[in-house]
Amino acid sequence: MTSRTCTTSTRNAPGAQRPCSAPESEFDPVPFDAETARTYGRVAAAVIAAGRKPRRRSADLMIAACAIAEDLPLFTTNPDDYAGLEKLVRVIPVTRPPLPHENKP
Repeated sequence: MTSRTCTTSTRNAPGAQRPCSAPESEFDPVPFDAETARTYGRVAAAVIAAGRKPRRRSADLMIAACAIAEDLPLFTTNPDDYAGLEKLVRVIPVTRPPLPHENKP
């Protein structure tokens, strides 16, 4: 594993540098390129056809467009965010593990 540094923006230390976590250092980002932008248009149209508003969920729809363009399934803890996209992308619900502070009695 290489030692990279990521910029974070936290309330206590804006722009602080920290080592990347394992997932950040082991995976390459999926680009949002011209093909993905065209796919985003299809995704937005599908959301509108399902009676939903794409503007309020643009980040979710960008994620869906990336998954579709790369022919990947979309794993999410919020499958309802992708309602109306069933014909375009395979949405796989996952359970979020509890955060450390949630395990306290």
